[in-house]
Amino acid sequence: MNQSPSSPPSRSFPGLLFALVVLAAAVRWTVIGRDTLWLDEGYSWWDAQQRFGALWDLVPTCDPHPPLYFALLHVWTAVVGDGTVAMRLLSTLFGIVTVVLVYASGRELDRARGGDRERFGIGAVAALLFLLTPFQVYFSIEARPYALLCFGAALLTFACLAVVRGVQSGERRLAFAWTDRVDPRHGLALLLGAVIVVWTNNTAVLNLGAVSIAFVALWASDRDSRSIVVPVVATGVLVAILWAPDWPVLVAQAREVTEDFWIQPPSLEGIQFELHNLIGLDILRWTWWFALAIGGGLSLVWRRIGWRWGLMLTSLAILPIALNIGISYLVKPILISRALIGAAPALAIALASSAMLLRPRALRVAVVVVLIGAHGYALSRFLGADHVKEPWGPVVARLQATAPHAPVLVVPNELALPLGHEAKMQHVDVRVIGLPADYPAVGLPIRYPSGKCAPSVVGQDLSPILRSLRDEPVVVLLTRRNNTYDPKEASLAAMRDAGYVLAGEDVYQPGDLRILRYARSPS
Repeated sequence: MNQSPSSPPSRSFPGLLFALVVLAAAVRWTVIGRDTLWLDEGYSWWDAQQRFGALWDLVPTCDPHPPLYFALLHVWTAVVGDGTVAMRLLSTLFGIVTVVLVYASGRELDRARGGDRERFGIGAVAALLFLLTPFQVYFSIEARPYALLCFGAALLTFACLAVVRGVQSGERRLAFAWTDRVDPRHGLALLLGAVIVVWTNNTAVLNLGAVSIAFVALWASDRDSRSIVVPVVATGVLVAILWAPDWPVLVAQAREVTEDFWIQPPSLEGIQFELHNLIGLDILRWTWWFALAIGGGLSLVWRRIGWRWGLMLTSLAILPIALNIGISYLVKPILISRALIGAAPALAIALASSAMLLRPRALRVAVVVVLIGAHGYALSRFLGADHVKEPWGPVVARLQATAPHAPVLVVPNELALPLGHEAKMQHVDVRVIGLPADYPAVGLPIRYPSGKCAPSVVGQDLSPILRSLRDEPVVVLLTRRNNTYDPKEASLAAMRDAGYVLAGEDVYQPGDLRILRYARSPS
């Protein structure tokens, strides 16, 4: 059902939305400080400490993401500090606000079908499912850019659906002809959402590609939609201008990825594995069932709300994933679930639609209960599981207990980042030395093109560093098992050549972390 221009304004339900926000905050708060920062979050900690100028040159060299999130984190940590919870709280806030945007996006569908007076409509169900999704909870408590990426994508989703509603309702939003049917607030949301996603993640250009395809298809098949060509194209031009400073870095990073990247070519099983986090609630066997439900929800939107809505929501939910998979097959593998998080808001709305557009009411209620129950079960598994990636707390405690004043050599040198943060949290003074050079070491032979600041030790002369430690009775080497930065264990051989003998070893899982304590040979 289409809403006419004379329809009364939709009711808002601040009490229900407030309850959803409180629930989202409570779920995330229970786990936000449970684990120490891991390696990737250590990068964020280092990035946030850099001066603003370095955020636009050195940081993109070391961390293969655009600098928007790190610039925000720089300001955030200057105000609230760089503790574990403080570092992650920025992502948590973005995650909570994203729940509000998912609610608002779903309400656009409720208004389009004439169900905007329903207290528990598509918007409420979508927001509830979204905030209970383990994938979203996890990235809302990680000090990395993905919660910001999802926030920008949710803003983009809301704007696109709101613009479609303006076209479908026939409402004239402004007196100016060139902005006919486009509310300036929605135009601003479209601009900000697009700018945020492209300045947060390089593969987010696929989200903009999906939106562009949707609008072109809309204009090609619908005369009424052509009234928004000028404002939407003008918004796209502004996005391109605001994004332009990042283009040289993006081109360079894209070239490096095509030369060598750590992601493997996708198989059907690999695609299922990456999607099981995004849509299967981290339960592999549920992936295709939830994919079927999402497909059913999109079909119901096409049939019962309108083809314009179906076209836009399908583009937002499916096209970024399809484009990612296509590039992974035809160009270079880039398929990884966290980079697909921009499709999550639209997927949540499609999943909610699969229940809320069903008839009769008893079937609708039953499916909603099943979906909420499945999300609750998956979330309980997530909250009860151990998500430690690298146990830096015990590592620092062990270093303090067994070699309190010994220098710690790290291979690769990037291990100094999470180690240094946890040592600071425990108020432990640890002298960390990177091999073959301290982080960031730009210009040395690298293992991964996307990480130019963490060089390999293969072929490097480590003897000058070890000679500088000749007066140290004990030296610690922190490395990993099967270390791709040191595949032939050249660092261990260098320790022996320098006259050190192995005095003890500890191994910590997960992460394959090895603490090797060396003592100076009596001879």
